[in-house]
Parts: sequence; structure tokens; C-alpha cells
Amino acid sequence: MTRRRDIALALGLAVVLVAVGLASLLAQTPAEPPDHSAISTASRGAGALAEWLAALGYDVVTEPQTQFEQPAPDEILVMLEPAFAVTEAEWRTLERGLRDDGGRVLIVGDGLVAGVVFGHFGYRLGPQARSVQAVLPVLTAPAFTRVFTDTAVLQGERADAAPVLSVGDDLAAVTFPLGRGSVTLATPIAAFTNDGLRDPDLARLALNLITATAPERVRFDEWHLGRRTVTATPSSEVIGPEAWLLRTSAGRGLLFLIALTVIGLWLHGRPFGRPVPPMITRARRAPMEYVDALARLAQRAGHRQAAADDYRLRIKRQLGQRYRIDPGLTDADFLNRLNAVRPGAPDSDLERLLERLNAPQNDAELLRLAELAARRLNEETLHP
Repeated sequence: MTRRRDIALALGLAVVLVAVGLASLLAQTPAEPPDHSAISTASRGAGALAEWLAALGYDVVTEPQTQFEQPAPDEILVMLEPAFAVTEAEWRTLERGLRDDGGRVLIVGDGLVAGVVFGHFGYRLGPQARSVQAVLPVLTAPAFTRVFTDTAVLQGERADAAPVLSVGDDLAAVTFPLGRGSVTLATPIAAFTNDGLRDPDLARLALNLITATAPERVRFDEWHLGRRTVTATPSSEVIGPEAWLLRTSAGRGLLFLIALTVIGLWLHGRPFGRPVPPMITRARRAPMEYVDALARLAQRAGHRQAAADDYRLRIKRQLGQRYRIDPGLTDADFLNRLNAVRPGAPDSDLERLLERLNAPQNDAELLRLAELAARRLNEETLHP
């Protein structure tokens, strides 16, 4: 009966999961674009920058891709504050395309992932600083000299790198060739956001970094922000991990596998039964109760002489081991042999003790003799 109930509960849980998945798909709630996306109108988005570049006559590409692609020879790939690290395969694709075909990559950011990306080229992010200024004559049009904004500095050195922006004695942007193409690393990410473009100096800074090589096409890297497609149709666009789980076959398969694993583990654990409460701890008997019980049993069985003989044999063994005397000798022979090999006067106390142990009169006398025998054994042990 319990097994049937478990199966019914598992089926009910599976039905609930399927219903929740279908409801999520039917709701079709559009996910918010990630920060620094070229389609985002939020304060940290780059939608205004994409529209501005399109108005200036540049061919702007903001659609998500089915896979990461290197820039074409006539375009610049703009990677703004990546949220996902660049894989080794993507690095090989990017660097091979720059070396063989040309093109330009602009990477801007001051976050953790951006620091990892910069580390691939030998740079790391330093502390925050202000007063970003151009290193002339790299930036010439539109005119830009200085802007006051908080930005991280670039720390590192490449022999082929040219400074583009400086912050005091440190750098905020560098550029260097890579085969037939080039790479630009910059940290003032605020200049590329919708809020940052309200500042004319920040707007000129962003435009200088993007149009320095006069590209014909500007492509925003939405791949490393999480906007990716699984087919060529725009309806299959995936934004964020939640959308990937619910709107792709791989994501739904992963959810189904997790649900089956949880149900299997739950059903596998139930046949062991309900938890059993711990047993009530009972007080154990004291060791002396065991000793007392054995003594009373020996008393009732009439083992008085056997106990006395045991003490007598122990004493003879202890002395016989010390003086190399056979404890199996009679008491008289044992004492004669002991007096012959041991210096000093004969031990009259030992003789009386052995004699009394031969025939104890009652239990009280046996107890006194046992105490004397134990004391004698202790003395022989402490003073061999």
C-alpha cells in the first residue's frame, strides 16, 4: 500500500512540473536584456550608443549569434563588460581571425570577468582612479582631452602596446597589433552606458575608442553577455540562464533529468521504513556488582579452600620466579629451598601464612588471609 502511494505522489509531482513548464512557456514573459547589452534601455545598457552609431552612418549589428565569431576585416567587435569568460576555443577563433584576416576588437570593463579577459593579454585591473585623459595623437576626432570619472587602471606591460588613455601615471586604455588586426583594452565602462552618454566628454571618449580605425561596421558582442540563439530565427533568442533552461531543448532536458533524479532518490529511500526513535538508555550495573555476584556464587558453591589454594600458589609462584624455585613443591620443601637460597633469617610470617592458607576455618578468616596474601604479593612486586 505504501509503495502505491509513493508512485502516486511521484506521478503527481511529475504532472505539477510539466504544468509549471507549460505555464512558463505560455506566459511568454519577455526577459530583461542583460546589463551593457546593445538593446538595453536601462541606465547600464548600451542601447543609446548603438542608436547613436547607427545615426552617424555606421552599420551596427546587435543581433545575438548562434556561435561566437571573430570580427570581419572592416568591422570592430565591441565587448562591453562581459558576463561570461571567453573559452579557449573562442580565444583560438578570435586570435586566428585577427592574425589572418584583420579586424579590431575593443574590450571595455572593470569587473571580475573583464579582469580575466585582460589577463589573457598580460594585463590586470588595478585600483580606482579619476581624471581620464587622452594620450595624443592617438585620439584625434572628435576632440577629447579629459573627463572626470571613476575607473579602474590597467596594470601590466607589453612591448607592442601603445597607450591610449591615462589616469595620472597609470593607464586606462591600451592598443596593440595582433597579426593583421588589433586589440584595444579599456576600463572606462561608464562612457558606453546610457547614463554615461549624457556627459559630452564621456560620449566623445566612447566614440573615439570605437571609431579610431574608421570601421565600416560596429558589431556588439552579445554572446558573452548571455544573449545567444540556438537557430537562425530571432524567436529563438535566449537571454540569461533562466530562459535557456525553459526555452531550449537542452535546458528542458536538464530540468527533466533533475526531476527524475530527485524522484528516484526519494523512492529509493522510502523502503527503508520510517525513522526509528532511539532506545531508552538504561543505567548499567557497576563493576563491583559483578565482582560481588561472583564472590557470593563462589561462597554458596563452597569454594573456600580453592580460593585459599589459589592465593597460596600465587605467593609461591611470585617467590619461585624470583629465586628459581619450583612452585609445585610442598610448602615444607619450598620453604627449605627458599631459606637456603635467600640471605637473611627464615621468613616466619610467610611460613605461618602458607600454613593457615592450607585450612582456613571460616569465610571471615579467608578474607583476612586474602588481605595478607594480597599485601605480601604487592610487597614482592614493589620490592623484588
